[in-house]
Amino acid sequence: RFATDSPWDSPRRRSQLRLEQMGGGASKDAQMSGASSRASQPKPAAGPTQSKRPVPGTQSSEDLILDRVVVRLERGRVPNKDITSKTDSIVVVRLINTPAWPETILGVSRLEDGSDVEALTHFEFSEKPDTLEPVWFEECMLVSIRNDRVQLEVSAFDVDISSRERIMPPQTLDVWKECVPGQWQSFSLACDGDEQNFIVLSVTVQRAEDRIVTPEQFFGSGLQERVIELKGGNLSGGGRAVLSWKTAPSNQRALIWLPGLNASFHHIHCLDWLLQNGWDVFTLDCRRMGRAKRYAKELDPDWDYRNAHTTSNFVEYCEEIDETVRFVCSVKSYCHRVLYGNSTGALTCSVYLKHGAEASQIDGLALNGPFFDWNLAPYAEVLMKSAVLTDIYAKLAVGGAGHNVLEGKGVSPYSLRTWAQFYFDAAPAEPGTALRSVAALHTTAEWAKAVTSAQRELRVGPPFLKPIFVISSASDAWVSSEESLLLSDFLGPRRTEIQVHNAEHDVFLSSTRAKISECQAYMQAWLDCYFP
Repeated sequence: RFATDSPWDSPRRRSQLRLEQMGGGASKDAQMSGASSRASQPKPAAGPTQSKRPVPGTQSSEDLILDRVVVRLERGRVPNKDITSKTDSIVVVRLINTPAWPETILGVSRLEDGSDVEALTHFEFSEKPDTLEPVWFEECMLVSIRNDRVQLEVSAFDVDISSRERIMPPQTLDVWKECVPGQWQSFSLACDGDEQNFIVLSVTVQRAEDRIVTPEQFFGSGLQERVIELKGGNLSGGGRAVLSWKTAPSNQRALIWLPGLNASFHHIHCLDWLLQNGWDVFTLDCRRMGRAKRYAKELDPDWDYRNAHTTSNFVEYCEEIDETVRFVCSVKSYCHRVLYGNSTGALTCSVYLKHGAEASQIDGLALNGPFFDWNLAPYAEVLMKSAVLTDIYAKLAVGGAGHNVLEGKGVSPYSLRTWAQFYFDAAPAEPGTALRSVAALHTTAEWAKAVTSAQRELRVGPPFLKPIFVISSASDAWVSSEESLLLSDFLGPRRTEIQVHNAEHDVFLSSTRAKISECQAYMQAWLDCYFP
């Protein structure tokens, strides 16, 4: 079931487990594996103060009721509109009859033209070139303010360099009447009234009340916190990191969790899963990130929260990770310690294994949607991957290395969709201190250079010779799953690589409980195999 690679210096013979499950959800055995229990739910340990609900901000998040429509595009048969070649198909879905968005959403002003919030109700599936029978394996989540008159509109086009010809006129689905919340409903839509040509998709609807992580679960998680005072590296934004953790008396294994870009740990459903399966959880918010942002304005009044993730060198994070590993070792004599990272956190993990003073204490590496390569247009890839060009740009950019290559404006659709399903404190009393920013973040020249440098270093040995787990979504809109798995070969020889369909960039924040359970079951099987 799990395949590992050939030795480090042998020809590449990667064996990859591909999961092409269009129906969604794990098998019964996989769900049972993900739900097996080794320890009862632990009580909060004595010691540091438990996390408490902050004072609510001026805007109540309870006033924003967001319902969700999940669309899974499966397959089709399309007419041939191009004489010289077969059809290049694109399917577009959007919500119509939606209420207007407020000017301010969770304390963040949306763009005047509405282009940021439009991405919440509109999605264009990837082009399937030169085929009359396209297969997608893609899924999207659309979000709108509650209104039972909201409908789903589906269109399809044949595209080429200079034209976009409609092959299926807009068809409307009254999803809130035709679908049962939490259950999938399949639709076959004819192209141009011709039943021989069609698009097949499945839809499920989710009410705002049916969150996977609720406010009560988030604030009642029982996580303990410890502030790490930092001495080296870039100390802008306060020079502090925050370690949060929860343990169970019988657990003898520890997982150290590093979140990704504009992220923090609010995966309460994963906390319960890991604790119940024998793993204590330690999650680190590095400097200027997540829970550490609470101290930024206090210690650095000029700090801009839209630069929360910015760094000039990923090696500086080794200081707080080292302190975390030392603390974990002091809590218990754990028999196994696994380092976990998602997205940019996965890239940070790869840097730490090469530079961390306590890296030898890590027994295994688990990565989720690793950000190992820029998923950009070819010309932008050349710029980002060129050491000379990125260095020149960082030095000559107006305003210096901190200049915004891409200025964050308006609302982040991805963060708002995440909040709608997995609650986090998005509108705290102190602006800019949310665990995940609902505002779009800046991308600076120095950060782009640091990312490229870390990605380049990934290709340089020595290899990590302990067990490695990599899970990636073929539907990932942020990084290329194929590139992520290919570049994971550089990590080391003892790899387990899994590619899933219809999952989010962070597979543990996917749109349905069944998909999350499936991904948890795969990681649980790997943990049980290598760290019994």
